[in-house]
Amino acid sequence: MEPLRICQVELRTRDLDGAIAFWTAAFDWTITRTSNEYAIIDTGAAPVGSILQTPDEDWPLGVCHYVLVGDARAYTDRAVALGAHVAVDLGEVEDAGRFAITLDPSGVEWGLWEPSGPYAPRFEGTGRNRFCWVEAPVHDLDGAVDYHAALFGWTFGAIDEAPEYAAVDLGEGQMGVGLVAGERAARMAGMTTYVATDDIDASFARIEAAGGRILVAPKTLGSGSGTLGLFADPEGQVWGLVMEGAAEPSGG
Repeated sequence: MEPLRICQVELRTRDLDGAIAFWTAAFDWTITRTSNEYAIIDTGAAPVGSILQTPDEDWPLGVCHYVLVGDARAYTDRAVALGAHVAVDLGEVEDAGRFAITLDPSGVEWGLWEPSGPYAPRFEGTGRNRFCWVEAPVHDLDGAVDYHAALFGWTFGAIDEAPEYAAVDLGEGQMGVGLVAGERAARMAGMTTYVATDDIDASFARIEAAGGRILVAPKTLGSGSGTLGLFADPEGQVWGLVMEGAAEPSGG
């Protein structure tokens, strides 16, 4: 099975204007508002980003990562057969495609996107602050590895210095995925999406100036493979920063 790729990172907010103001100040992103409730983020590299305003307090804030699929109904059914639950059943986006949102056996959101035509988004940004990695907390690492392999064709490898962590690199120009188990997973409030930077100190300064909060100051990963840190956006969602050169996050 050919590994599937993450095609979109969608952030939910209660205040679209405020979110646009924060993210354009924090990162080198171009954000285009497409409606009163929606905006598209162009980081200059795949995947596409977006911001969805959800005023309904029953719909939680967070970030949903959409995987590009050929048949959203078939993948939804396959996810359920593997132990997932459906959070948002199959829906249509006029002239664009179909989507669904599932909750995997650990309760982690994964969106499924089936475009109605060839999928080839155009990017015009600099790529300096692209979405590069996502970590998902799981209850059972072996079970989660098997689930994502069966559903998305992802082959995870272990990390020697992080026994309760498994990672998959989906190729050049694609987001990678880490599965986190154990004590650290218990501390995570949902998935953590990492943004690349070539100057982590300058990025954190911009984030603080825009109204974000540093949670974990920059620290060097093992073997000097890079530097990472964590921050919260103004609505409390946790994000990561990775200095270019890091193979993958494995702590925080």
